[in-house]
Amino acid sequence: MATEKSEVDLLAEIATLIPNNSSRQVSPLDMRTVLENQVVQGAMGAIYFSDPGNPISKDLVSTPGIITGFTNSTPYGHDAIVPDHTTDQIQVNVDGSYLVGLNITFTGPQNTQFTFFATLDGVVIPVASGSATPASTNDAVSATMTVPAGIPAGGRIELWGATANSDEILIQAMSLWAYRGR
Repeated sequence: MATEKSEVDLLAEIATLIPNNSSRQVSPLDMRTVLENQVVQGAMGAIYFSDPGNPISKDLVSTPGIITGFTNSTPYGHDAIVPDHTTDQIQVNVDGSYLVGLNITFTGPQNTQFTFFATLDGVVIPVASGSATPASTNDAVSATMTVPAGIPAGGRIELWGATANSDEILIQAMSLWAYRGR
């Protein structure tokens, strides 16, 4: 498992373990250690649903509420990000800067705007929203958003939605993801 280090610590370790090598003191193990423990520290996690032939029906109202029904989750990298489709959320285990994104494809009532939000512990992440308005009742439309966010350890990211009136949408596909670089 990779050890989390700051950029300053990482650069100092690289300078120590990988000098200019004029004295031939850098071993292959030194190189491998730096690569495994320091460079490969990115993490990504996503929860998603995709079944256009069998969409999920959701009633949305003017007060934003959680969107549930994710059927799959995919982790990548170390355990800084733990996606869990059974709880419809992504758990963040390491403080840091993340990219958070959402995408949702749905049908709904004609000329009705629907807005979707990425939330952190039930609070909308600033500027983390996307909206779409079907031109007709049978038109599939998509809302997409990607935003950088500072997220503390223990934070939970969820997908929420709202509309001005109480209206039903049929979700064909949706995803919520978080990414943390080295």
